[in-house]
This record gives sequence, structure tokens and C-alpha cells, in this order.
Amino acid sequence: MLFRFENNIYLSQLLTNPTKKGNDRVSYRLNRGNLLTASFALCFSLFMTMQAEANVMFQASSATLSGGVLASGDLADTHNQNGLLSGYTSGVTDFNSYLAGLPLHTSVFANAEFLAAGTPPITVTYDLGQAIDLTGIAFWNEDDIGVFAFNVLTSTDGTNFTTFQNGLTPSDNPTGQNYGPDVYSFASIDDTTHVRFELFGVSINVALGEIAFGGTASTTTPPGGVVPEPTSFATWGLLVGAVAAVRRRRK
Repeated sequence: MLFRFENNIYLSQLLTNPTKKGNDRVSYRLNRGNLLTASFALCFSLFMTMQAEANVMFQASSATLSGGVLASGDLADTHNQNGLLSGYTSGVTDFNSYLAGLPLHTSVFANAEFLAAGTPPITVTYDLGQAIDLTGIAFWNEDDIGVFAFNVLTSTDGTNFTTFQNGLTPSDNPTGQNYGPDVYSFASIDDTTHVRFELFGVSINVALGEIAFGGTASTTTPPGGVVPEPTSFATWGLLVGAVAAVRRRRK
């Protein structure tokens, strides 16, 4: 397709007709009002496409431990994908598609899992590093002395937490075997920046493989939160530029 803009604003389209020799050029005259409308519609469509992105995987940027002490391993190994036999790209990989493949976690403890001890609950808080509209959690429960039950709390500022769910019971995975995730999906919890897990084991010890999150990047800024990605603003900038160009042409 060939576009040509002149003083009268013609749109030319080159067509191939197998019943005739050569090509026929069919031209359509567009008035300036139609071009303005088309420009607005195109940019608005791009903007809405960005807002309607699918739920994707999110990896926490950091984690803190309270209500217990580190017994073995590294808490970072519960969110940095160490131990996952097939990884994902945070903020890109589709949440449902990735987890539908049942990605496994190694049962080998070294450099892959985390063990804490103390009077339950053992509390782990994950900082997502940005605000997201949270719609899912993937929980790889350690195979030997894993979590018996857990509570989930969420926050939009890292200080004030609201209980979302109590008494979730993950799978009791067979000892010595690679294990898959328990997946929890739910209605969006908007502008989530931190997720806290209160973990209960069958004893004072509790171990964890990996935790990941699903959702979309938040389009609002919660109190103390992170400013959203600027892609949507860039799209509106494109729209304004298109409108300005048409107005200059009309003068």
C-alpha cells in the first residue's frame, strides 16, 4: 500500500489486478476532518491496546524475613528464579501460559531454597519494586519440610497491610522429587507494591522453594508508590502531535 499526502491530501493505494495488464492506481480523497478523525482513532486504539495487556509474571525485587530466623539457604532464592528448571521474564512472560506448562523447581536444596526456624508464623514480605494490579500468585512449596499453611496480606505502601486470604494450604510435595507450583488466581488487588506471607510449618522449621506473582503494571500511583511506566503518556503524545500536524496543515 502506498500513501501520498499533497496539498489536497490524497491517499493512493496501489492495487494489482490479474485481469488487466499493469497496475491500477485508485485514489481516495480525504478531507482534513476525516484525517483528523482517523489519526485520533489510530492513536486511541494504540493507547487502549497498551492498557489491555494480558496478565504477566512478576518477580519480586527483594524480600525481608521477620517472626523467625534464617536457618539455611538464602531468602533471595525464593524470588530470583534460582532452582526453577524453566525461567520467565518478569513483566513480559504471560502468567497463565507459563504456569500451564507446569514449570518445575529442583528438589536440590543448595542455592535454590530457603529454610527458616522460629515460633510460627514465619513472616516473609516481598517488595515488588513497582505497583501492580495483582491477580495471581505462584507458590512452589519445598518438598521436604515445606509450608503446611499460609496467610496472604497485601500493601500499597509497604507499611500498612490488609489481610487478603487466611489458611491457604499448598501441596505436600513428595520428598526428593522436583515439584511444580500451586497457582492462586483472584480478582485484581489494585496498586499492590508489597505482598506478605505468614508461613506455618508442621514444626518450628519451614522451607520454601519459590514465589512469583501475576498481574499488570498499575496505571495509577498509590501513596508512596512508584510512578507507572511512561508508555501510555508517549502514546497520547503521538495523538497530540498528529492533531497538531493536521491543524497546521489547515492554516
